[in-house]
Amino acid sequence: MVTTAQRPVDGTFRVGTDLVELGRFRALVLQHGSPFLARLFTRAEVDVAERHAVDIVAALGSCLAVKKAVFAAMRPTERIPLTDIEVEWGHSDWASVTLHGECARFAVAQDVTVADIATARTGSVATATAIVRSSLLPMGVERVTPFDTRAIGRG
Repeated sequence: MVTTAQRPVDGTFRVGTDLVELGRFRALVLQHGSPFLARLFTRAEVDVAERHAVDIVAALGSCLAVKKAVFAAMRPTERIPLTDIEVEWGHSDWASVTLHGECARFAVAQDVTVADIATARTGSVATATAIVRSSLLPMGVERVTPFDTRAIGRG
């Protein structure tokens, strides 16, 4: 017997993941320099990397992975500069983000909040996963519960 859950799922969750090849990223930084970095990072992000990181480019690669993972999870419908997603690092390399400008406006309009971020970095790869929550459903999508047999085709 399959039981239908009695209460609806509280909002929708989306996941975004990104991987940055640090060797390729390093080559782009060397080739394009400061203008390239200015399109991707805020001055504060670059300053933190310059002050605290052993490998500045690898630190910025991790930062870029976080930004792109958040962007992928949010799924914006308009063009948003990556500098609108500002990454802040805490103890033990825990990342958090602050949304600015167009990205913040989109998040408010869609009721999107960043729920969690996980990062990892090896010698050659930086990766990040972001989970966002929205209480709004896309148009035409019905809310289903995890045990709704119609959602899995057995109803």
